[in-house]
Amino acid sequence: MINIVFTDDDIKRSNLFFEILKKKSYYPMINIHFCESADEARTKLRNEIDILVLDVVIPKKLRGTPSASVSINLLKDIFSTNSRYIKPKSIIGLTADEEFISEHRNIFYDYATLILNGHRSNVKWIDSLLLQIEGFINSEKVILSNERNRTLITVHGIRTYAVWQRKISETVDEYSNSYNHIHFKYGFLDVFSFSIPWLRNRIQTKIARRILRKIEECATDDISIIAHSFGTLIAHQAIEELKNKKLNNIIFCGSPLNATENIDFICEKSNIFINDCGTRDFILILSRLLLVGLGDAGRRGFQCEQDGKFLNRYYKGGHSLYFNKKDNYAFIHKNWIPILALDAKPTLSDDRKNYLMEDLFEFLLALFDKLKPIAYLALIFFFSYMAIS
Repeated sequence: MINIVFTDDDIKRSNLFFEILKKKSYYPMINIHFCESADEARTKLRNEIDILVLDVVIPKKLRGTPSASVSINLLKDIFSTNSRYIKPKSIIGLTADEEFISEHRNIFYDYATLILNGHRSNVKWIDSLLLQIEGFINSEKVILSNERNRTLITVHGIRTYAVWQRKISETVDEYSNSYNHIHFKYGFLDVFSFSIPWLRNRIQTKIARRILRKIEECATDDISIIAHSFGTLIAHQAIEELKNKKLNNIIFCGSPLNATENIDFICEKSNIFINDCGTRDFILILSRLLLVGLGDAGRRGFQCEQDGKFLNRYYKGGHSLYFNKKDNYAFIHKNWIPILALDAKPTLSDDRKNYLMEDLFEFLLALFDKLKPIAYLALIFFFSYMAIS
């Protein structure tokens, strides 16, 4: 993810740039913050920023009087030896004030990489700024591509041929040529086989051991795993049995594991573990209600403290929200590719909202979950009795 801070008190100019940026194919790779004052920008500069776009005539505080001295003082603070701020990798000045350009250009160029004439009537500055951003992204691609060998393992769920696996490979390769892609497929698994624990476990164990063999073959690579639905059960088992190898990124989505499942060993054996959840994943609700040994961690999240190594992320949508073809797989572009291809830190997301009777619904769901084994035993006894009577 490329982090940009766009500091400009001209809201119309900021909006104009944002509307054009959103149409770019690489927009999902951009994390942009808009600020209207120097003090607001200072709060963002306490974190690592790739590009700072700075209006050279800005107010110190919101709705204050704009001044060139304010932007220059901000730059001096950033470059100070005792600075509390992290210096951006690139600083681009922006102004429509011709007088400033003639009077203060040399001072500003002591700090900035480039100064653009940002008059709203002439959008050439937008083209120039976009070229700078594209160049920055391309440079990051080259650096990361030459760093090391990496392997991406993907595991799909039931009732699918998982076109998304190929799409991820193609998208990752646009940003990095260092990846070896391994897609685990086990055919179109039907609901009946998935519903019977011993059949499900047999397939799960078979694929998990195949994953372990591949990890051993790629032992010198940085290995990441993306698993969806039933694939998370397979990956869970494979990681549990893994020895003497630390994985890089592990991403679960739509997981039917129990929310109370032990995931400590996954956190210990990976640099980053992400559990992406759909707030409207009704398939997981059904699996928790009806199927023995399954839960809805891909809806509720794992009951584990979140830190720099593990996080639950919540998105509005159902079981396959992650692979929406209509928006050209925007979820993959925005939420997974920066982590895989650019080594970006995962961004938090929480689209959960309280709804009417939520407490009662979750209580009844938990109650049915506890009674599920008893109901199955009762059915077994009933059909056994009917068979011999």
